[in-house]
Amino acid sequence: MKIRCPSCDAEIAIEADQRVLTCPYCGTPIIAEKSGTLILERIIPDLSREAALDIYRGFFPDGKIGDLRLEYIPYYRLENNSDVVFIPGKMGLPPSFKYHKPQGDRVTLTENFPAPEISLTKALELAKLEKAENASVIYTPFYTDSRKRIYIDGITGRVVKEPVVEEKSPNSSHILIIYLVAGILALAIPVTWLRIVLPLGVSFIPLLRRKLG
Repeated sequence: MKIRCPSCDAEIAIEADQRVLTCPYCGTPIIAEKSGTLILERIIPDLSREAALDIYRGFFPDGKIGDLRLEYIPYYRLENNSDVVFIPGKMGLPPSFKYHKPQGDRVTLTENFPAPEISLTKALELAKLEKAENASVIYTPFYTDSRKRIYIDGITGRVVKEPVVEEKSPNSSHILIIYLVAGILALAIPVTWLRIVLPLGVSFIPLLRRKLG
């Protein structure tokens, strides 16, 4: 199988299952797809780890510098008729990543980053384009923690994914006491309909506490 380098236009022979390679003529890292051949680039992070930590501590006050790590997410940059569309090349990301537009100074990729998880064909489909006049893959920096609860743009410091606040459930021991008291009161009240209504009313207390609180 032969492809052409999108940088120097040299013809390169590759294996059928080979996707990521370096042009032997100009040294440009490229990715070979059925829909075309793309240059691989990386954005230089502008936000320091200390600045990212300050943002992180706004959500997790006890956060430490060791909690954060820099992760690069691949984005397809598709240019057609002077319009540029960015499509994340990693699967399983929150919806907010679809609206993120990578920005910053780009350099030729020299690191051994994994190839995008979705193909160029799929990226074009998501962008609702038949083809792209120019296409490349840009690895974009984000600061995140080991549990990936938050993603902070490594250029602007914008929080692309905010942590989900876990809803506190009522204490199970408190619920048990409430039901115990309700049962005793139901037995002590002689009126039959109150014996039925009272436990039912008490059963809605945990739900009310959750809504109000």
